[in-house]
Amino acid sequence: MSDSIPKVFRPDQYLHRSERFEIIDKWFSYAQFSAFPSLRHYVINSPRITSKMPITHKSKFHTELDSGEIPYLLFLESQLFLNRALSNFSAQIALHRAGYLSWAIVTTYYTSFFALSGLIRLQGKARIATHQEPGLPRGFFLSISSTSSPRCVVFTNWTHHHRQTCFDFSYSYRNYDLFKSSFADLLSLKQDDLLEEVRRRNSFNYGLETGYRELDTPDYERRDLRRINARKVRSLPLLVTDPDPEWAYMARACTRIILLSATSWQIARSSQTLRPIFDKFLKDRERFLENVYGRASEIGKCLLRFTRGRMRLN
Repeated sequence: MSDSIPKVFRPDQYLHRSERFEIIDKWFSYAQFSAFPSLRHYVINSPRITSKMPITHKSKFHTELDSGEIPYLLFLESQLFLNRALSNFSAQIALHRAGYLSWAIVTTYYTSFFALSGLIRLQGKARIATHQEPGLPRGFFLSISSTSSPRCVVFTNWTHHHRQTCFDFSYSYRNYDLFKSSFADLLSLKQDDLLEEVRRRNSFNYGLETGYRELDTPDYERRDLRRINARKVRSLPLLVTDPDPEWAYMARACTRIILLSATSWQIARSSQTLRPIFDKFLKDRERFLENVYGRASEIGKCLLRFTRGRMRLN
C-alpha cells in the first residue's frame, strides 16, 4: 500500500481544480488572526492580570477587566472562527468531490471545531494559549458572567485540547434557549456524541490504514457523497441525526455554522460597536464564496444564506 501512495495521493493535482481550492487554502489562515487585536495579546499585556499571577498554576483569581474591551474581543474572535469554519466546510465539499474521504472527514471535523470555538466565545468564555511566555503559565481560561459587568474570572490551570472544547460547549449551551426549537436536534446531542466526533477524527487523522481508506476502498466511488450539490447542501440542517455518519457529521458541521451565524446576528444587530464587525465579515464571506463557487453557483448562494444569521430552521 505504501508504494501506491505517491502515485495515487497527489494533493497538488486537486488543490487547483475548478473548486478554486487555492483560495480556500489561503483564506482566513492564522495570519488573518494576527491582523486583529486578540484576547491573548490583551491578557498577556494586562497588568491587572499579570500582577496577580499566583505562584502556583493550579489556582484561580478574580480580576476586573475593561467591560467593553473583553466582549468586543470575544465577538471579534467568534467571527474569525466563523470564517475559518466556512473555509473548512468549503474545503471538505471539494475533498468529497475529489474522492479523498479521510481528508474530507478530518476537514469536516475542523469545521465543527472552529464553529464550536466561536460559539463558546459568544458565551463569554475563551481558552487562551500563552505559548509558554516567560513567567506565565501555559495559558488561561477566561470567563465573564455578563457583558455589562467588568468582573472577569481567570483560571490559570489551563487545558486546551479538542475534548475540552466539547466540554466547554456542552456546559455553555446546556440551558440555551435562543433558537432552541430551531436547533433542537443539534443542541440535544449529548457530550458523548461530541466526543465520538473527536475519536472519529483521531482515527482518520492518525491511523494510517483508516486514514487512507480512499486508496483501498473502491466502493467509495459509488457513495452518494461524491455527488454533493446545492439540494444536498440545503438539506443538511435536517440530517443532524442521520444514521449515515458521513451525512450526520457533515450536517452537524453545517448546522453549527448556522447557529454561530444566527447567534452572532442576534448579539450584533442592536449594538453600535458589534454590528459593523458582523457586517464587515459578512462581506468578506460573500466575496470568498463568489471567488470559490462563482456568483451564479447555487451552493455558494446557499452557504451565504447560512452565514447571514437571519435564517430559522423551523
